[in-house]
Amino acid sequence: MVIAIPRSRRWLLAIPLVVITGGLALHFYRLHQADDSPPPEAAPWALQTASVERGSVAGSIQSIAVIDAPQEITLSPQVQGTVLSVGPRAGVAVKRGDLLVRIDSRAIASTLASLQQQRRSAEAQAD
Repeated sequence: MVIAIPRSRRWLLAIPLVVITGGLALHFYRLHQADDSPPPEAAPWALQTASVERGSVAGSIQSIAVIDAPQEITLSPQVQGTVLSVGPRAGVAVKRGDLLVRIDSRAIASTLASLQQQRRSAEAQAD
C-alpha cells in the first residue's frame, strides 16, 4: 500500500531531515571542539610550613589495623537461656561489673520454683 502525499505537502518531509542533520552536525562540531581544547593546568600542591619546636605531639592518626590484646579471656555462661540484649560491642573496653549480656530468667525462675516445691514436699515426707 502506497500513501500518496500531495505536492503541496511534500516539503513537510524535509523538516525532520533538516532537524536531524543539524543536530548531528552540532554534536560532531562540539565533539571536535572538545578534542582540540588544551588539557587543564595541573594545580600546585598545597604547601604548609611550620617552625620546628621541641615538645610532645598531641593528636591522632586514623588508620585501619588489627590490634591483638595482651590478655584474652573466654566467656562461657553458667546458665542457659535466651539472650535479651548484648552489652558493649567488640573493641570497647569493659570494667569489672559492666553488663555484658542480659539473659531471660523466666525459665530459670520456673525451674527454681519447681525444685523448691519438690524440696518442701521431700521435707514433709521426711517428717
